[in-house]
Amino acid sequence: MAFLWLVACAAEGPEPSVRALVPAQARPGEMVEIQGRGFAPLEDGFVAFGVEACGVVMWEDERIRVRVPTMHPGATTVVVTVDGRQSEPVRFEIE
Repeated sequence: MAFLWLVACAAEGPEPSVRALVPAQARPGEMVEIQGRGFAPLEDGFVAFGVEACGVVMWEDERIRVRVPTMHPGATTVVVTVDGRQSEPVRFEIE
């Protein structure tokens, strides 16, 4: 039974990984590109700035374009979640 669980987990694909946020700071409503890997598929994923989900404009396996959600200025983190698996948090500055 443990063998079947390991096979199922391995078939899910790589963990999402964020390489860069371009730009690294922006105002609410502005566009940000998230570059990395392991982002597909869109139907099982979302992006959060802190605890705020944001609007996705474009979603591909190696890049995502989103609009910064309405938040108070200051530091936060961005996390990409795909099929229940999360990327490491990446620092982002809300202007």
